Amino acid sequence: MNLKNSANSSVGRSCPVEVRVGRQAIRASAVTQKLFCFWLPPGVCELRIVSGAAVPAEVDPASEDRRRLGAKIGAIFLGGEFIPLNSPVLADGFHPIERRGAERWRWTDGAARLILPRALARPVILELLVRDLFAGQAAQRADLIRAA
Repeated sequence: MNLKNSANSSVGRSCPVEVRVGRQAIRASAVTQKLFCFWLPPGVCELRIVSGAAVPAEVDPASEDRRRLGAKIGAIFLGGEFIPLNSPVLADGFHPIERRGAERWRWTDGAARLILPRALARPVILELLVRDLFAGQAAQRADLIRAA
């Protein structure tokens, strides 16, 4: 999925980001530009944001970045409430905050965990602003390297 050009849409099987609650995979109910929306059922207290991932140094010989990168998360909203990128709700699987000018983000490792302060009492929407996906960039770079 090309995040730069994605239009308003419902999401089919090809969605590059999903949420997992235990063994249950929850696909995005909608994607608008770079905003992925997921309906979470009552009782959820922990979930994972799952995407493809790759190590930049394994894809690009010029890179020295050995981190496993999945989704570049710019913002998270749960039930309409903003969750800061430095919140303890963001647990293992999130790399440290990065910034360029006023823009801030955190890369996931492809399976980042959110631990909610309490179980959800009702269905709630989780919104993820996904600024980019490294796995998609990695596939494009690998194709270019093979073609050279």
